[in-house]
Amino acid sequence: MSCKNDLIRTVKSILFLAYILSALGCVEYAHTPKRMQGKNIQTVEPLMSIAATPFPTTRAPLIQNENYALDTIEFEAFAARLWRPKGAGPHPAVLLLPGIWGDRIMVEFAEDLVSKGYVCLQLGSHRYLERLRSKGKMSTEVLAEMIKQQVVETGEAFHWLSTQPEIDAERIGILGVSIGAIIATLFSETDGNIKAASYLLGGGNLPDIMAAPKGYVKRRLRNRIMTENGLTEEEFKSEVIRTLQPVDPLNFTGRIDPARILMVNGRFDQVIPYRNAKELWKALGEPTLVVLPAGHYTASFFMPYVRYKVAKHFEKFLG
Repeated sequence: MSCKNDLIRTVKSILFLAYILSALGCVEYAHTPKRMQGKNIQTVEPLMSIAATPFPTTRAPLIQNENYALDTIEFEAFAARLWRPKGAGPHPAVLLLPGIWGDRIMVEFAEDLVSKGYVCLQLGSHRYLERLRSKGKMSTEVLAEMIKQQVVETGEAFHWLSTQPEIDAERIGILGVSIGAIIATLFSETDGNIKAASYLLGGGNLPDIMAAPKGYVKRRLRNRIMTENGLTEEEFKSEVIRTLQPVDPLNFTGRIDPARILMVNGRFDQVIPYRNAKELWKALGEPTLVVLPAGHYTASFFMPYVRYKVAKHFEKFLG
């Protein structure tokens, strides 16, 4: 038993040391309010049309224990999971938008937030690849429409969440990772009802992001579009500029006070390059930015620290 306890203490010490080292390796650019006086405020047309009434859904219990309850929610075109803390509420809530293959990371965020009294509505990542595979022919126009569809579905999820009796509709935030961060930015900056936002590993200037060849899924998508449409590299770049600029987060900023936004990005990210993160950061009014000494995928090593920063951010603005 003594050996087992020693092993547990050793593992905990290693994890604690890794957490401290990860925190020390990060750089934080705190938001400075004076930089945003009248800057970047604009009126934007929404990317979606959301009905005012709750959307038809089915809800079924999945897990219930002493810490939380987990339900499955079936919307018309997608499914989600609802994490609920104990107590009648009303609780603050956070909408969780994953990256591709990002469900495990979102479960960790949900478990952390629900333990702190938040309701979490977690959308699934599988719908990204399922829809890409279901398209008979892929083009940049189809890609733009898929981005709009994701924004619409985010709106459906948000407005359904805001109608639930256990939710405080005035305290709803959003958290997105990778492509989920891009969708979260687009939704937040067009809907205007999000009270706090965390964008992890996202960025702006979608044409430039798609032109960067790094990233397994993005590279395969680029190659598929170029092959199926007979495009050269230069023609592809022209097409993404024409079709993706209308859904670029850089064109939809100014609806949220930058003080209520937290960005986390990897300094060595090549999937959504750091330069694109900085473009979005400036367009949003220079909110608080945490820069990890990591790439897009190696950022996962810093997730305990990121979860801490995200929880503190939501605590400040959602309570």
